[in-house]
Amino acid sequence: GYQYGWMVPQNMGTLIEKRGGVEAVTRDLDEHTKSLDAGVYNTTGAYLSNQPSFSMPYVYNWLRQPHRTSEVLRRATDEMYDTTPSGLPGNDDLGSLSSWYVWANLGMNPTVYGTANLVLSSPMFDKVTIDSADSDRRITVNAPGAAADKPYITALKVNGKPTAKSWLNEDFARSGGVLTYTMGETPKTWGTGAADVPPSYTDGSDARNNIGSTPDGQGKLGALDLSDNSLSREKLAAAGAAPGAKLPLGDTGVTFTWPKTRQAEPDNWIPHGQRIDLTARNGKGVKATGISFLGLATNGPSQGLATVEYEDGSTQNVAVQFTDWTPGTNYLYGNVPLVVTEGRNKVNGTSDTTRTVVFGTVPQVLDGKKRVRSVTLPQGTDRGIMHVFDVALTTDPDLEAPGVTPERIVLTPTETPSTSQAVTWRTGSGT
Repeated sequence: GYQYGWMVPQNMGTLIEKRGGVEAVTRDLDEHTKSLDAGVYNTTGAYLSNQPSFSMPYVYNWLRQPHRTSEVLRRATDEMYDTTPSGLPGNDDLGSLSSWYVWANLGMNPTVYGTANLVLSSPMFDKVTIDSADSDRRITVNAPGAAADKPYITALKVNGKPTAKSWLNEDFARSGGVLTYTMGETPKTWGTGAADVPPSYTDGSDARNNIGSTPDGQGKLGALDLSDNSLSREKLAAAGAAPGAKLPLGDTGVTFTWPKTRQAEPDNWIPHGQRIDLTARNGKGVKATGISFLGLATNGPSQGLATVEYEDGSTQNVAVQFTDWTPGTNYLYGNVPLVVTEGRNKVNGTSDTTRTVVFGTVPQVLDGKKRVRSVTLPQGTDRGIMHVFDVALTTDPDLEAPGVTPERIVLTPTETPSTSQAVTWRTGSGT
């Protein structure tokens, strides 16, 4: 996680926010880059000879410190590469190390995978010309004076027009053009503005992110647990959970909607802090007395804290607790079984006979005088893998706070252990 944790180039802005903001992330990254090739088992240093770390130095561009990107890249090319027969810092893996070295020297990198955006760093040559192999497209890099004693970009023109942005959009890669740099001995303000950072593609970041149901015979299209088992779409439909089906939670006033998705489309959230909008169609918050979640856990039960946001800006934490999806009859946390199927789909296209259960949680009481705007799913859970298929509100005026089902009993010997024991109930709230 320490090395893979930077590998979110498509939405770096949100990653920085989740990790505590610019100052906190800068401290973490500065510490991380003290050692650039620390190895896979190191818990603090970088591992730039391993592909998952290739985009890590460019995180500084999102932190509005592109000079640090250039510093790290120049250190890496000097410390990790040389012209001897063993000059690569590891297995080239189809040319990946070599190409990373070339990109670092060019002063640009296709860091945001899936796009042709180029994130910029200081060129290591004073002039570079790149001709396309199959068109007349040409990219020219002019960086007069680029050298070890002038490693910083102080100004940039793209096709003659000044820009402070530390990245180029896909139009440049598609059409080509001329980059003209002014290099300096010390960093200036280039690339340090809030509008200068590369884009973060936040659309979809709060969307469902897991495929938990698959067509019979095609289990490889999704997975819920660590053995790649999934729910059967056909069995779900037969049990009342066809796409778009309504699933009432007893007389609580809660009605869930089973996700209206096609096969191979994500139908549930594995929580990591996604925000789910609960406003009405007119954009206003909704008055509600309670909130409930539809879902299950795999590889053990799972608990976490969600956060309800009210229209007035106040928030309230609510528990999200799910029993394992193959529980027998041992339902925890007051979970209510809503969808029961016999048999899971397996990754090899077969199925088993294991009984599975999708649960509704006991509604958590909300402030009925306020309007609910959204709920943010747990940032993490205590164990297992949590899957949330839907969230629903209720306006039941008689809703009461749920009790907590004891999880275990602790027996403590007394002075006469042969005839009595002191009993302590341990519950989910720790009391």
